[in-house]
Amino acid sequence: MNLTAKISESALCSDYSHTEVEFTIGGVNFLMKCVKGGTFMMGAQHTNVNDINYDPKSFDWEAPVHSVTVNSFYMSETLVTQALWRAVMGSTPLPGNKQWNVQDGLGDNYPAYNISYYDTEIFVKTLNDIPEIKDAGIVFRIPTEAEWEFACRGGLNSKGMRFAGSDKVDDVAWFDYVSNSQVHPVKEKLPNELGLYDMSGNLFEWCLDWYTRYGTESLVNPQGPSSGVRRVLRGGCWNYSSRNCRVSYRLNDSPHHADNYYGMRLVMNILNH
Repeated sequence: MNLTAKISESALCSDYSHTEVEFTIGGVNFLMKCVKGGTFMMGAQHTNVNDINYDPKSFDWEAPVHSVTVNSFYMSETLVTQALWRAVMGSTPLPGNKQWNVQDGLGDNYPAYNISYYDTEIFVKTLNDIPEIKDAGIVFRIPTEAEWEFACRGGLNSKGMRFAGSDKVDDVAWFDYVSNSQVHPVKEKLPNELGLYDMSGNLFEWCLDWYTRYGTESLVNPQGPSSGVRRVLRGGCWNYSSRNCRVSYRLNDSPHHADNYYGMRLVMNILNH
């Protein structure tokens, strides 16, 4: 399959000056939103109401709260949809995985699920091999856990919400009590401060990091440990409670595991020419 890509900007700069970049692959459009880098307090704690990032619903493994700095990046407006997955991969979920179905959620605007961490690697490699992507100096990947939380919180535009864009979970998330026990099309709930949809609820999203407990030290562009057993997932999903949709909630699982509540979101960097 010979893939081609159309990019809305004729020149992309490593200063991340474009607020968004639109791509068309196989007739499917998707937007990448600019997330300007900065420093934030990552994690949550439930022991001191007067201290930073206090959240009485947080778990021990979301602490300690620590300072993290991330560089600028672009993040996809939505989860990778079924239409985009098919356009890039030429297929429904990869062989060996359960397929998309009407009961769980089926359609072009539904997010692609039944995806393992290793499936995300195949997807982004296929994207990065497209000639127009290479020529533009673009590298796609999935986010680090720190990038994901920074973007979920609204980046430099953050208003300190408990969920991605609101303190009212119903405004922004599909979770167990409201989902009708299925995945929902993207962009049916409100976006967060950066214009990113479904970062709370709908599907858990794979991150690059191997899972480990947090430390107390300040970090710059952390990527987790160099090896491990389980990868990080973030965001909550349609069959978990609203507690799991909070901006600081962490999940982890085997990178081989594909399920109907696991999906992916793209990040891209612009290389210096």
